[in-house]
Amino acid sequence: MDAARTTEKDYDMATIGSFTASGNGFSGTIKTLNLNVKATIRAVERTSEKGPDYRILAGATEFGAGWKKTSNEGRDYLSVKLDDPSFPAPIYATLIEVEGEEGLSLKSPALSTIDWRPEIVIDGGSRAPSNLPPQRSLLLLSEAAIRRI
Repeated sequence: MDAARTTEKDYDMATIGSFTASGNGFSGTIKTLNLNVKATIRAVERTSEKGPDYRILAGATEFGAGWKKTSNEGRDYLSVKLDDPSFPAPIYATLIEVEGEEGLSLKSPALSTIDWRPEIVIDGGSRAPSNLPPQRSLLLLSEAAIRRI
């Protein structure tokens, strides 16, 4: 794969993995606050038009897939979805080459904080705003949302 080459400043994204090309895919590690695994990204034959081009494995356990994409600038990259029952939500990321770094980096959209006001659940399941102060929460922004900011 001739992955998209970019600079760190082009993306407001966290690096959650490092990979090198190997055989029919890539090998490396994925590290987040709750995940630290050696992983392989293995090319597979597509079973449908929307099927993935790659499967992502930790040992023998599949926990993700990747699709070949091309940027508007004509650079190739992998759009990746990591999912596991232990995750609160799927992790969407991009496998790209970054200038000045060896191998490829798995980038995930940056986290941003938002304010939200807690609700009170009333008998019967109705909800009403509380008088509690706003709380901080994390919002996972998509790459498209980050570019609009």
